[in-house]
Amino acid sequence: MASEGGEPDLQMCVRKRKCNFSSLETAVLVEKYEEHKVLLDSKLTNQLTNIKKCKLWEEITQAVNSVGNASRTTDEIRAKWKGLKKAAKKACSFEIRQARKTGGGPSEKSNENTEETPVVLNKIVDMYRQSSSFVGVDGGLEAGVPVAGKFPVTKQLLTNPNKSGFLNFN
Repeated sequence: MASEGGEPDLQMCVRKRKCNFSSLETAVLVEKYEEHKVLLDSKLTNQLTNIKKCKLWEEITQAVNSVGNASRTTDEIRAKWKGLKKAAKKACSFEIRQARKTGGGPSEKSNENTEETPVVLNKIVDMYRQSSSFVGVDGGLEAGVPVAGKFPVTKQLLTNPNKSGFLNFN
């Protein structure tokens, strides 16, 4: 709406932010997620599983709202979890990179300014410690890096299917 002078009404443009998540709200979120991690991380997407997942997110939202100051929606809680998981993955990757740089010795401290405490991030990392999305695939190979003990794929192997069993790509 415009006021008499033709300028936009500032009351209509101002959006009030909710306060940041408190450490207690974050702790409750992580705790409740950990209780139901198997179902919430499930890749099943049938109707029954999705209904159960929605109900669990609503329960988590109620638990977080019961200890917090602000009334948060399920979407806000899910977005917070996604951000927590992303921050934990980033911290885990940083530690792995630093350990490789130092040969396994003590690593540098992260310069990342995160609002989350290391305790919360460590708990999330521990929950996903065995996940390939956090630590990579066992035995995985980097593209273009020769592997010791393996024969290199050459043009001769690719063009001569009789000796190698490969198809001719020429």
